[in-house]
Amino acid sequence: MTGEQRREYILNLVAAGNAVSVSELARHWRVSEMTIRRDLAALAEAGLIARTHGGA
Repeated sequence: MTGEQRREYILNLVAAGNAVSVSELARHWRVSEMTIRRDLAALAEAGLIARTHGGA
């Protein structure tokens, strides 16, 4: 799965009212937590999500 696909999936989860954690997402895609943090940072910087401690 590409970074863009991960970010789109995260946006869909958040739009549906779901809170997501870095560790859950990392396990789901079998990527490092740092990769997920970068995805979340990119979405937050674009103003698309609000970060919370440990997720979005």
